[in-house]
Amino acid sequence: MLIFERELNKLTPSDQKYCYENRGAQNMQVYCEDYAHEYSDMLNGMQERRMRAAIIATASLWYTCWVNAGQPDLNTVKDVPPTPEELEEQKQLEAKYQEGKIKGKSCQ
Repeated sequence: MLIFERELNKLTPSDQKYCYENRGAQNMQVYCEDYAHEYSDMLNGMQERRMRAAIIATASLWYTCWVNAGQPDLNTVKDVPPTPEELEEQKQLEAKYQEGKIKGKSCQ
């Protein structure tokens, strides 16, 4: 992977490696789209294979935990009511949200 990046860096002029992109109120340095596509092509889909492997590994971990726990009936889990502390926390979060004190990132 690092060898491919080194090769691509030799072939790509330095002014074509990084671009600037507005994200919210900030101007961020990112890899240029052409550079990123070329690097992705050199890796021959490795990113997607690694993401798929990570998904399978995570699912396998959860499944193993469920089996090791004795394969409990998960339909009963959703009927557990929230505790008074959880209800109070939710109420406080909702109040802060209504006041405008909790703000999420806007999608672009």
